[in-house]
Amino acid sequence: MEEEYKPIKTHVIAASITAENPDKGFKPTSGSVERIKFQSTNSVWGYFSVGANGGIHEFADSQFGHLFAKGANREEARKALIFALKQIEVRGEIRTTVEYLVQLLETKEFIENTIDTSWLDGLIREKSVSVELDKDLTVVSAAVFRAFQNVKEGTEEVKESFRKGQVSVGAIPAINSFDLEVAYDDVKYPFHVERKSPDTFILTCGESTIKVQVTENAEGILIAKFGGAAHRIFGMDEPLGLRLVVDGNTVLMPAIFDPSELRTDVTGKVVRYLQENGGDVEAGQPYVEVEAIKMMMALKSSESGKITQSLSPGSVISAGDMLASLELKDPSKVKKIGTFKGKFSIGGSDKATSPMDDLKNLLAGFSGDAEVVAQRPFDGVTDPEEAAAIVTEAFTEFLRVETIFAGKLLDDAVRDLTKANADNLQVVIAENQAHQQLRNRARLVLAMLRQVKLFSDRFGAARLPENLMNVLGQLAELKDKVYGEIALAADELIHQSKVPSFASRAEELRAQLNNPVTDLIKLSKSSTISAGVDLLTSLFTDPTCDVKMAAMEVYVRRVYGAQRILDLEVTERDGRLTCFFTFQLADVEQSEAPIRLGIFSVVPSFDALKQDISGILENLRERIYQRIEETPIAPFNMFNEPEFNMFLFAINSQIPDFQAGYEKHARRNLPFPLCIVHVAIADGKTGEIKDFEDLLAEHRRDLDYLEVQEVNFVIPNNKRDPTYFTFQEKNGFVEDPIRRNMPPMLESYEMDV
Repeated sequence: MEEEYKPIKTHVIAASITAENPDKGFKPTSGSVERIKFQSTNSVWGYFSVGANGGIHEFADSQFGHLFAKGANREEARKALIFALKQIEVRGEIRTTVEYLVQLLETKEFIENTIDTSWLDGLIREKSVSVELDKDLTVVSAAVFRAFQNVKEGTEEVKESFRKGQVSVGAIPAINSFDLEVAYDDVKYPFHVERKSPDTFILTCGESTIKVQVTENAEGILIAKFGGAAHRIFGMDEPLGLRLVVDGNTVLMPAIFDPSELRTDVTGKVVRYLQENGGDVEAGQPYVEVEAIKMMMALKSSESGKITQSLSPGSVISAGDMLASLELKDPSKVKKIGTFKGKFSIGGSDKATSPMDDLKNLLAGFSGDAEVVAQRPFDGVTDPEEAAAIVTEAFTEFLRVETIFAGKLLDDAVRDLTKANADNLQVVIAENQAHQQLRNRARLVLAMLRQVKLFSDRFGAARLPENLMNVLGQLAELKDKVYGEIALAADELIHQSKVPSFASRAEELRAQLNNPVTDLIKLSKSSTISAGVDLLTSLFTDPTCDVKMAAMEVYVRRVYGAQRILDLEVTERDGRLTCFFTFQLADVEQSEAPIRLGIFSVVPSFDALKQDISGILENLRERIYQRIEETPIAPFNMFNEPEFNMFLFAINSQIPDFQAGYEKHARRNLPFPLCIVHVAIADGKTGEIKDFEDLLAEHRRDLDYLEVQEVNFVIPNNKRDPTYFTFQEKNGFVEDPIRRNMPPMLESYEMDV
């Protein structure tokens, strides 16, 4: 009777899981096993001879697991096995062949089934199958792991000091800002790390700055997001370096050792040394035989030199133990370790954190740009209640922290916090971390107070909400010296909130200026802000002629209020609102003080200024000529009458060449004043400083001829003080940045008599 074979309907591929290191020629490894994660499926079944919290003994068989994958054909079985291998997680001190097996199953020869018994030996010999990790990804992942561990360990050390009753908080800043170093492939990577939030790190190395968001899951694996992708990172420090697992792929990042030290990378025992003490050994030559997991293996020297044995045969060894030392044959030939100075090829940064998160993180004591952080939450906000809620919440948090420390010795405050939070010492660290960054947090509060100052302009709200006023009152009552600037700013805001709105004040001023009985001189000297320059400049283009002319007069009298104004006339010249005035410095006797002449014109825009500046200077020339004609010449003996007539002709016809000689002398004796030019640009657009300088350079000949000492441009700003740009003759009519936004500084007009 013959039995027919049943048709084969299933194909099975088996894989052995061993505690061997594929990167080191499958050297056996031993040690503890913390976790083995594997779940059998309908297509794959497996078993392991070691459980969690077990281990692989150095003298045991290296195989500790088996997988069996099935499929309708060989290809399906292969794919099922690859999928199962990728799901396995073995965590502990041992290395495994899991990742190597995945690469092996994906080779072209295995897929096409063209393998034979010598195939695997050839792969191992030629090292043609290996798990390659992107170098930059590996280095950055190692830095992320090191940074996270540093924070974790540093935090625990501070907590432990609190448990012992200590009150020192000096170690807290090092949790958030520190340096670390990663070595890989003969290159050192020095990183600087800044924490921006509890789970956000900024890594800086070479020319790269990388933002990383990292959290730890229940299994102790880090989930790190950077470069537009998420990565699973696990690391373990070993005697020979850091064993890092990135997205399921393992890499050893060796520690930097002295090249004269020969160390073992396996656990086992020394069988015998292959050279006598003091004997010569060449780089790559075996120097000792060791036994590990039922295998004899020879370890090779990394450098050439005279060997000195550190142990005796039979000694039990662990990975990282020093077996021998070398007197290097040629130290200059030892491989040098370079320092990374380039840029990582990590992708673009992840999206920015929300403005409110940045605000909360800075208040919690993490680093950040206070000015930027204070401004961003208000971008796009149109509701005054929403804006008030933002600042109220921020100020309340600032006060909450500072109240803990205000009026107390730091040690007493820390002791009280520790006692109240014995079950959650992280709170003690958090409060001290915030208080330690008081300087930056104070900058944030001051910047937000400046934002509040603009609420009336931005939202048109005349008064601040009551809850915000209450918080401002608390800030104003802060007593310690460190809070002085905040208290003053808050108090100023409280008083400002009681001042009528810009619109109502402007309307009140307009009514005063339009009233023919108003004393403009008295109004210009008012100690209140009812006639401030912000209100006055906003009225230069008022549709009522009397209002804008009165506004210009009051503005000039207010700006020159500390000087002696001799006469002042506001008129329309060539369609421009124009003011002529003469004055003397008040700190010089009137009989001895030279007379200065000023002209102030309003133009619609900078483009109009380019067309009108010649006319403005012509108006100034005419006024100079008028003053000379009105002044008796009897007291002046330097010219006879024909010469003086020639001088008048020179002034009238603008002959620059006539400035030399006695014409210049005549100016010093005739009532010919040094001149000041003011121009208001009504549309409020500042333009570029260089545009102003180029325009003045184009008219430099006329400015010099008229002996203009200073040109001042005033740019009205909506509901705020105007912007000032000043260009002085002594600087070649180039702006001095120090005087930006300063009203005319009259001391610069001193006359060289």
